[in-house]
Amino acid sequence: MRNLPHFPTRADLLVAVYADEVAEWHASIRATASGLLRRAQDAGAVRPGVTVTDLPARAGGAALTGTDVAHARRLTALVRSGLEAGG
Repeated sequence: MRNLPHFPTRADLLVAVYADEVAEWHASIRATASGLLRRAQDAGAVRPGVTVTDLPARAGGAALTGTDVAHARRLTALVRSGLEAGG
């Protein structure tokens, strides 16, 4: 009998099955976000030094640690204000 890999969640299974498509999607999102971030930094709306990989990590952390919708929104607002130039 073959050992089949274990996937803790359906999302893990989908990522494994559609790995190429997921990689393309992530590359597309990163490229789009990079352009938007660069324009925001050039306009002085986002502080220099913020990277495109900072954004989902910060937003994801707020979403995952929020105890309810209001708390997640508050955390997201704090993250957003921390990204602002002069913030």
